[in-house]
Amino acid sequence: MDKDAKVIVGIIVTAIIIRIFLLFIAPISMFADPVIRYIPDAEKVLHGNFSFHDMPLFIILEAFWMLLLKGKLLWLAWKSTSFIFFIAILFLLPKVFRKFNLNKKEQIMLLALFSFSTWSILLSVTIMQDMMLAFFVLALFLSIENYLRNPKGKGIAGLIFFTALMILTKQTGYLLLAGFILYILSKKVNKTEIKKKTKIIFYLAIGGLLTIFWPIKNYITLGKAFIGIHPPAPSIHSVAEYLNIFIKTYHYFWEIPILEKVSLQGIFSNLYVLFYISAILVTAIISIITVFALIKYGKKHKGYIAILLPILAFIFYWIFVIFLGFNDAGRYLFPLLPFLFLFPVKFISEIKKPLIKRFFYLVIVAFCILSVISALGIALHIRNTDNQILEINDALKKINATGTFVTNDEFTSSALPYYLKQPVIFNLTRNVRDTSVPCNGEHIFFTKDYDVFREGDEYRVCRY
Repeated sequence: MDKDAKVIVGIIVTAIIIRIFLLFIAPISMFADPVIRYIPDAEKVLHGNFSFHDMPLFIILEAFWMLLLKGKLLWLAWKSTSFIFFIAILFLLPKVFRKFNLNKKEQIMLLALFSFSTWSILLSVTIMQDMMLAFFVLALFLSIENYLRNPKGKGIAGLIFFTALMILTKQTGYLLLAGFILYILSKKVNKTEIKKKTKIIFYLAIGGLLTIFWPIKNYITLGKAFIGIHPPAPSIHSVAEYLNIFIKTYHYFWEIPILEKVSLQGIFSNLYVLFYISAILVTAIISIITVFALIKYGKKHKGYIAILLPILAFIFYWIFVIFLGFNDAGRYLFPLLPFLFLFPVKFISEIKKPLIKRFFYLVIVAFCILSVISALGIALHIRNTDNQILEINDALKKINATGTFVTNDEFTSSALPYYLKQPVIFNLTRNVRDTSVPCNGEHIFFTKDYDVFREGDEYRVCRY
């Protein structure tokens, strides 16, 4: 085994070990969506109830675990679904790299960037659809490439099959399908191969049509085909507001905890400031060279840009036009990260000066280390909060608490109702403290970050 092969094996083994550790650390409430949507919807599936907006495939898989396991083993299995799909992606990546025409050094860089990005780490150990979606995206890409090279019956089945599974995993699959259609249209072919491109698009359309029953069901039963929320109308904002939303989007795209939200003391506070400055600098370098590379290789690799375009347009509309979901930018783009990271990898690979190239190698190493620290920090922070919510849940159940439950914290309003099996009111739409909640009355319980009060039949769960 040569040196480069050993590095690749080392990256894979390290990535797997980190994820196995985090499987036992990350709570099931990570990112809140699991306890708000996916787990409750999986429980519905067991009773034959499909009255939810989200595409059903991931939820059905999570429901399957409920038939076999209970308690902490079930919680672990729920998180392991994403981990299993990460392992499956590792088997696809060598084929993807060959389609990208990457040499060994480029493969190492792209594998490291993908495996150790914070989103990749966290999404492979939490109850989220995105890792599963990424697997079907790469499988569909390989199916398209294989059919272009050698059209066969099996290839047709793969195109239809993976298109349908991709969309049935998440609603953004329709945007990803649009990206793949643009990719096919962008490819240069001679006149005799135009028919082949037309056939591929036709088979992808069949795969998409096989999934249309779900948004139709949503529209008939829930009144809205795709999303369960009503987004605000587009509006014009001030320059300061756009700048603020850009800064927040940047932090969430790279999953860097925002400085003012981290409350550490003493030396840990100083260490975090050092981490924060380093993370901003390193991700800024990667962001800048990615933009330069997209411009430099835009013509040569226009097909990969075409794949990215629909989801990027959606992210721009979602965040900067209707001012919603800035914390989702990195997650929405995650299934296409291999296509995005291809550009900075090519840029670095073609640098002629050894010293400059070595500098960028160090930037990638620093990115991997900082991303792992960020993932561990986020997982441990949410685990700590989740453990306190579990303590509050136990305390409320011990006294047979009944009545109205309110909280001043959005995450608590997501996790506590799942454990308590009773609604918890949070009156704001943003992840900020609701100062209108009166944190007083009979003091009945406390944890490190919480106090629980009772006044009459109202229970107030206050986070500080």
